[in-house]
Amino acid sequence: MDRRTFGKLATAFTLAAPADLRAAAQASSATAPNEAPAPAEPLHIGNRKQLFLDRWIVADADEVAFTVVPPTRHGDTPVMMADPPADEHAPYAQATNPVGVHWNQQKKLFEMWYEAVYLAPGKERHYLAYADSPDGIAWRKPQLGLKKVDGFHEGNFIDGPGGRILFDEHETDPQRRLKMAAGGVNLRLWFSPDGMHWTPATKDPIFTKIGDTHTLLGWDPKRQKYVGYFRPRNPPGPVPRRTVGISLSDDCVTWTPLQEILAPDEHDPVGTEFYYLSPIQVGDMYIGLLTVLHIDRQFLDFRQTDPEGPEQTADVQLVSSRDGIHWTRMANRQPWLRLGDFESWDDQNLWPVTPITHDGRVLIYYGGQPVRHTIPKLQNEFGKKIDGRTRVGGVGLVTLREDGWVAARPNLGRRATLTTRTITLEHPNLYINADASQGKCTIELLSADNKPLPQFSGANAIVLSSDSLRHHASFKHSLAQLKGQPIRLRFTLEHAKLYSFQFDV
Repeated sequence: MDRRTFGKLATAFTLAAPADLRAAAQASSATAPNEAPAPAEPLHIGNRKQLFLDRWIVADADEVAFTVVPPTRHGDTPVMMADPPADEHAPYAQATNPVGVHWNQQKKLFEMWYEAVYLAPGKERHYLAYADSPDGIAWRKPQLGLKKVDGFHEGNFIDGPGGRILFDEHETDPQRRLKMAAGGVNLRLWFSPDGMHWTPATKDPIFTKIGDTHTLLGWDPKRQKYVGYFRPRNPPGPVPRRTVGISLSDDCVTWTPLQEILAPDEHDPVGTEFYYLSPIQVGDMYIGLLTVLHIDRQFLDFRQTDPEGPEQTADVQLVSSRDGIHWTRMANRQPWLRLGDFESWDDQNLWPVTPITHDGRVLIYYGGQPVRHTIPKLQNEFGKKIDGRTRVGGVGLVTLREDGWVAARPNLGRRATLTTRTITLEHPNLYINADASQGKCTIELLSADNKPLPQFSGANAIVLSSDSLRHHASFKHSLAQLKGQPIRLRFTLEHAKLYSFQFDV
């Protein structure tokens, strides 16, 4: 089957969106299917951060390169591994995949929930477990006494389902503060006050006979609804059908019909599938980590016994959206989080959890595996020493500067100028996330018709020459005098990188 035929078949399975999703989709489709339309000006951005994952905020860019920034791996080894059992004859976890991580401000600890996966011929067991850390690097597994697993000294297991966890800041009911999408093909939502004790939201599943990997965005202030990204049912046939769907809810109990929104197309290699989406919201943007599975050209998937090259591996692409429905796959669809070097501990599969931001950094924990995603490989190689190398997975960490997903920087080292669309000034202070430590970033204010405002341009412009997540652009004259007026920002970059800006109090 060639790629064109594959694309036509894949498109044939596209589902129609319900009315509210269709309206959002139509509102976001202008010149290209995944791009937001040119906004009506002046823009009302309030105090929301403005990033450069797309050009929605940009009116003009001269010699500016918008560069997707790859994350930085923390060392060459996992930050957490599975512990061997107390009984040397008992199987131990060959994989440890994080399902939720957050910073507990009250405890001053990072908390991680993860799945300990045990694989043996004819057997596959998943246990929900807990670990914590003061620094996000050194993790301990406390004795909780909640669930006994034979053969283990450690008691960090939790009597609950295995699924991806949401830490819901919007929730007012303390018994529902944590939420989990779990249950595989019969999807249920579970609630918990502390992550240790879980209760199903309803007696019956919210969806049945669907895919088996799901995530929650959480409360979407744009829609005033909860958003879940669940995997639709895989119809029979030779076409790859691991895709991403969306469903909405007012209360995280009753959900709209699941609709497919993100699927491989004719531009993807044959055998491309989307395992799941890990989304967050930053400012006006939806940002997602899309786990992409590369299966074999004959679509044998789990049945393939002898994969080669990229077959039966999973890596991660960066995607972005203005509406949470139409997604742009960044960096020309290249992997953003790449597999580890050949014969490293994470050289075959990567399973990231939803990113968190803490102390000026984006932290992304992921399960890494040195075994391909096939039943024969998982059951017969995991946990064993093959060719002198033990095949055991662990939890890895990659990091990024806060808001540092895309850098606006000079093209070919030239002097670059970026001018925004017209903005109604609503807050009196301007903050810039930029690295100008090797050059300078000049900030000026213009009128709506692109004329410099004398008090905020030329000799009165702001010049940054250091690296900061939150430069305060303190002009000689107060921005308060421009409140309610339409203005533009003009950034001139010389050996500098611009990541975001924000007006605030």
